[in-house]
Amino acid sequence: MWITLIGVTVFVLSIAIASGMTVEGFILTVVAPLTPAILWGVREIQKQSEASRNLDHLLKNIEVLWEKALNGSISDQDVRLQSVVIQDRVFDYRSKNPLVFNWVYNLFRDRQQMSMRRKADGLVVEVKDKAKIKS
Repeated sequence: MWITLIGVTVFVLSIAIASGMTVEGFILTVVAPLTPAILWGVREIQKQSEASRNLDHLLKNIEVLWEKALNGSISDQDVRLQSVVIQDRVFDYRSKNPLVFNWVYNLFRDRQQMSMRRKADGLVVEVKDKAKIKS
C-alpha cells in the first residue's frame, strides 16, 4: 500500500511540475481533492499492520498448543477445548479485520498455498516421528 501511495504522489508531482503549476494551484487543485484518499490509504495501512500483529500473536498461541500436544503435557480434552478457543479467535480475527483486495490475494495465493502444504507435511512428519519414538 505504501508503494501505491508513493507512486501516486510521484506521478501527481510529475504532472504538476510538467504543467508549470504554482504551489497554490497545486494545493487547491491536486492536494485538497486527494487528501481524503491519502488519509484512507494511511488508515488502511495501519489497520493491516495491526491485523498482521494480531495474526502473529494467534500463530504463537497455536504453536504453543501444538508443542504441548506433541509433548503430551496437556490432555486430549484440554487440546480439544483450547482448539475450540483458537477456532473462535480465528473467526473473530477474520470477522473484525480489514479485507484483502482480490488482486493482492491472487498475487500471493500460489506461494502461500505451497508454504501451507510444506508446513502441513512437516507437521505430519513431526507427529509420525514422535509416534515412532513413543513406540
